[in-house]
Amino acid sequence: MIDKIIFLGLYLNPFIAKKSDYMKKIFSLADSGIINCIVVDLKTEHGNIWFNEDELKKLVTKCEDKKIHLIMRIVCFLDNSLPLKEKERAVLSKSKKEVWKDIHGNYWLNPFDTLNWDYNIEVAEFAAKCGVPEIHFDYIRFPSDGDLADVEMKNPLNLEKESLLKEFLRKAFLKLKKYEVIITPCLFGFVPFWKSVKREGQKLEEISIYADRIALMLYPSHYGRNFLNDAGEVKNMAIYFTGILLGKKRSKRLIEAYVQGFNYRAKNFGKEYILDQIRGAVLAGAEKIIIWHAAGKYEPAIEALKEVKKKKLLEFYSGRRDSNPRPPAWEAGALPPELLPQ
Repeated sequence: MIDKIIFLGLYLNPFIAKKSDYMKKIFSLADSGIINCIVVDLKTEHGNIWFNEDELKKLVTKCEDKKIHLIMRIVCFLDNSLPLKEKERAVLSKSKKEVWKDIHGNYWLNPFDTLNWDYNIEVAEFAAKCGVPEIHFDYIRFPSDGDLADVEMKNPLNLEKESLLKEFLRKAFLKLKKYEVIITPCLFGFVPFWKSVKREGQKLEEISIYADRIALMLYPSHYGRNFLNDAGEVKNMAIYFTGILLGKKRSKRLIEAYVQGFNYRAKNFGKEYILDQIRGAVLAGAEKIIIWHAAGKYEPAIEALKEVKKKKLLEFYSGRRDSNPRPPAWEAGALPPELLPQ
């Protein structure tokens, strides 16, 4: 079953992706067969474009030489730069008549404004022209944290949020199709479990129509304490296993899984915590598994990936190696029978 994994990788912020010493370590991991994929920011939440044409083409060439699948990440509507320069394109505050800030102090571009679509698609086209094989559209959603009653967004197309995001992707898909670049929206971890994430505007059946893949952020710490609690000690595996199977079933697309590689509300965080997530993703048939740590500190993640390379991944708590292994909680019926691996 481990052989079905196509891509195992790490997320790299643009600061470390431009440090030659750090990248030497990344390329060494690829040479050792531990990773074969990286996600690198092209446009961040600060609104900065981090690579010029020459730099990006060099990164593309280097990754091709090292047989690394390169994904460039574009943060779409969360933007702490452009809204302050062009207020008319921003999410506004009704009461203050100025640019609205979320609970974290961030600013947002108005997703209803097609000028903001065009801007992000232009960034994606730049990446595609440089030979980037895949693009992750992150924060392809509406703001959801803060005083939402105070939010003002002009909606000239008079579209519902879910339809609006679908139309943005449709325009991106048609614009980028000629470059044969893979288009992948990054979605909240709750999206496969809920019919629609209304505040954010993400509905799997809508947003997947003009996507080649779907990336899910299924970080265990972001769910409530009682979520899939019947799975017991294999809860983290269950989140990935169930979320990915539901994602595939509803979207009819291959699923890429982001794995929590950071210590936030994580009981006993470390190598095994990361491995549990990878195990669930493997069982569910994720096409790509990408470990996320915002600062790029991947010591426990690398240890987990070394275990994967040694094919110890399927040694569950009982230590058994079946042709079709299932953790005990799943066999006991903690998850819906139709989601169990056949």
